[in-house]
Amino acid sequence: MIVPERDYAVGLKRGELYRVMDTGPGNRLTVKAENGEVMSFSPARCTKLSVYAVEKAELSPGDHVRISRNVAERDLGTHERYRVKAVQPESVLIENGQGKVVKLDNKQPLPMTYGYATTVHSSQGLTADRVFANLDSKSHATVKEVYYVAMSRARHEAQVYTDSTKSLPDAIRRSTDKSTALELKQLCQHGKEVKQPEHDKVVPGDSQGQKGIEHHQQPANRERSQRSHERAMGR
Repeated sequence: MIVPERDYAVGLKRGELYRVMDTGPGNRLTVKAENGEVMSFSPARCTKLSVYAVEKAELSPGDHVRISRNVAERDLGTHERYRVKAVQPESVLIENGQGKVVKLDNKQPLPMTYGYATTVHSSQGLTADRVFANLDSKSHATVKEVYYVAMSRARHEAQVYTDSTKSLPDAIRRSTDKSTALELKQLCQHGKEVKQPEHDKVVPGDSQGQKGIEHHQQPANRERSQRSHERAMGR
């Protein structure tokens, strides 16, 4: 499925769902709109597209779900959290924490995915009593900023699962701050001493080859971070 982020002269409309029917020669896509209209175009000329994979999933009342794309006509925003209120023959009712209820037609792919787990990026602005984070020490995405966001989501307790308790501390010392090198150069030019920043500790794990499970107690009033491939769910 694709969703254009703007209108295109070939007939694509912003925010509408199109099912990919074929990929032809010359890197052309043939898609079908919800009204049955079929069109072919080159994605090289229509670059503002979001791509989704449709998967079958069971929904039951009480399930936690996360919105995977903006749906203006339903006032739904990406990453918003809802709980399934009711599953009806032709629709699904979802409700957020403020009591807002939204009715979605289940004859088409639903713009949501399960909300029990999320990426660190999508978790920004959220809080929970307990957090379980999976941090791969070999991943380039495991950096200081990601670690801080993950840990600061917890009100009381956070646990880190990792492939290597030995390598993880070095991984989370890396920073994605692009200004660091420039600031360092400026400090050196002014003859100022550059101090190594302190980092959160990673508790050493079992040295007997066991998967590392880290335990981190979270201060109750810790400052929240302000820094901020989704899949649509079909029934």
